[in-house]
Amino acid sequence: MWPFTEYETLFKRLPPFYSVSKLACDFQHSSNITYKAENIKKLLTVVHFQVDIYFNDDKLQYEGVKLLYNAVQYLINAVKSRILSDHFPAIFISIMYLFLKTLSISLKSSESPANVLDEGLKFTNDTVKYWIAGIVGGDMFGKDYARFTGDFLLKQREEFEVWKHIFLIPCPENLSQSWQRSLCSIVNKRLSKVPSYLKADILGFAENNQVHHLLLETIVDNLCQSLDDLIFSEGQSSTDSLKKLQGSKHMAKIMGNILKKKYTNKDKLSIDDILEWEIWPGFIRVYG
Repeated sequence: MWPFTEYETLFKRLPPFYSVSKLACDFQHSSNITYKAENIKKLLTVVHFQVDIYFNDDKLQYEGVKLLYNAVQYLINAVKSRILSDHFPAIFISIMYLFLKTLSISLKSSESPANVLDEGLKFTNDTVKYWIAGIVGGDMFGKDYARFTGDFLLKQREEFEVWKHIFLIPCPENLSQSWQRSLCSIVNKRLSKVPSYLKADILGFAENNQVHHLLLETIVDNLCQSLDDLIFSEGQSSTDSLKKLQGSKHMAKIMGNILKKKYTNKDKLSIDDILEWEIWPGFIRVYG
């Protein structure tokens, strides 16, 4: 098996398609190179540099981009076996960025960019979901909740850790909005599986741990969509959840949604209603 220095030299001379294909093949056969995370990251750095050279906007060298696009997909599928390794997040980020970079180039050169975008985002979505399933599991944010008490999510912290890495993935400008919407859609679907009364805890964790602003916005929006369940439920857990929201940094937006839902006819809103309501201190704090 070649030493690392020979790999590095070869990757600097080859077109990126061949380098990516070689790396993917070695991943599939668990070579000594792919056992060392630092070596993989260095080789990926070389590949990124070569892609930037070969597909520079000024040169318009888009021949072979389809080959590279397929090779990066091959590489991503090859690394899935390392889904739970300690060093995988950094490698995952680099490879996903490589795919997004290749997708960006494909969009510029394609005669049907909409189709290319749809296909590319479907692949990234499937890859992100696969990674979340490998680390967290399930299709619910936090995987599941403690059914014997029902008062906490089993893997909330792990879920946030995964999304922290995912939102660190760089993305070319011409893809950025589509990529971000795609990620937020996945988050929203996982949040929608969570019982409404547990979402205040998710929001509290997000606010206290400085998560990515798009992740936080998605959590707030999803919680606002769940207010019917909280407001019109007579259960103690829903009441407790509403009380927890009083301390939220997003109380103004949440309260606005609560008032719209609870008092659809604002002419009937009276001070007595507010004073008898469990979360009136939050109302006073925001609107007083």
